[in-house]
Amino acid sequence: MSRSIAVVFPHWMQQHGQLGEEHAFRTFEHVVRAVTALSPLVEVQDIGTIVLSARGPSRYFGGDNAVAQKLHQICIDANTGSAFGVGIADSRFAALAAAHLAVSRQLPCVIDTAIATAFIAALPVASLSRVGGITADSVDLFQRLGLGTCGALLTVGEAALIDRFGVEGKRVHLL
Repeated sequence: MSRSIAVVFPHWMQQHGQLGEEHAFRTFEHVVRAVTALSPLVEVQDIGTIVLSARGPSRYFGGDNAVAQKLHQICIDANTGSAFGVGIADSRFAALAAAHLAVSRQLPCVIDTAIATAFIAALPVASLSRVGGITADSVDLFQRLGLGTCGALLTVGEAALIDRFGVEGKRVHLL
């Protein structure tokens, strides 16, 4: 499993999208260019969200913590005026969740491999919609069933999730 890095600006569209999505994307481009100075292989998942592999940058800069600090500084230097978070974890979903956590902390959030499973298990099930792309209706149903955390969903089991939710149940299990 390759570790992932996520950089999120959760309020980018609200702050920079008054003139439309295209304008928001163009204003976000300078952040993307700044991040590509660290690693040329970045993916803009959405306006305000960048994901990249941690493998190369971590080796080059001397570990995940060093990369996280470097990316944090790059985002500060980009002088966007927007709140942001940098997260590194074992999967894209966990890195995105860590980055969203980092927004409130105003510090990078690096999830060690030893606690990655516990970190995901403790996440509220609502994070599946906000970070994982699962529909709000499915998340609402999980909550009404008393499944408030990702760990509680894991106890349901893959087969039961797929039987009830089909392809989306499989995606939930994979996340």
